[in-house]
This record gives sequence, C-alpha cells and structure tokens, in this order.
Amino acid sequence: EIKKLFQPHFQDLNYIYDNKCEDWIIFKNIKDD
Repeated sequence: EIKKLFQPHFQDLNYIYDNKCEDWIIFKNIKDD
C-alpha cells in the first residue's frame, strides 16, 4: 500500500513530491481520506 510504503518519509513530504510526483498524488489522496 502506498500509505505504508511512504510511512518512513511521512515527515519529509518534499522528498516524496520531488521524487515520486505521481505517487505523491495517490499518497495525498489516501492521507486526505
């Protein structure tokens, strides 16, 4: 799951956005839910 995959970087959202732009959209949607 994307949410679990990015859990280690939860405090570094800029890292996700810069390196995983497409996944960031999915992650953001899950987080907003």
